[in-house]
Amino acid sequence: MDIERIQKLINNKMEAGNKVKEVRKVIENYVAQKEDQQLSLMDTLEPYTKYKKAIKEETKKATDERQDELIKQLKENQLALKGDIGNLSEAIDRTTIFEKELPNYIEEHQAIEGPPVAKVYNFDFDSEFTSGNLNSLKEEGLTAPSEVFKSAIEDGSNLDVYYETIGKKK
Repeated sequence: MDIERIQKLINNKMEAGNKVKEVRKVIENYVAQKEDQQLSLMDTLEPYTKYKKAIKEETKKATDERQDELIKQLKENQLALKGDIGNLSEAIDRTTIFEKELPNYIEEHQAIEGPPVAKVYNFDFDSEFTSGNLNSLKEEGLTAPSEVFKSAIEDGSNLDVYYETIGKKK
């Protein structure tokens, strides 16, 4: 009985060893298939990866060129601003000189030429309207344009009132 038992154990060990070998072969085959698939996939995707790298490089190059253009434009703008600031300070200097000399200039010329003479303008606002239009205005109870202007000159301060009431009946 011991011999049979020992023989069964040996057979079981051999079967277990064979099964272990089979499992190892299955694992090796799985690993080999996985590597083959990865290589096949790499071969399939190689043109895509090359294209993607080329696009990435072109994009980087275009971005760098655009940044260089922007930097160049910014430098030009800075130089222009510096020149404009110089011109502005020169204009401010001229303005201060002009403000200082203006009263003296006015006094000198008034002494030579006398005070300025006010110009009188004669406006005829009614000439733009036909007599029919003027009659229509009067029928509606509106004031003729020449009368509005004349009263605005006489009353000067009531000009705002006329702006508010233009077009309204009296």
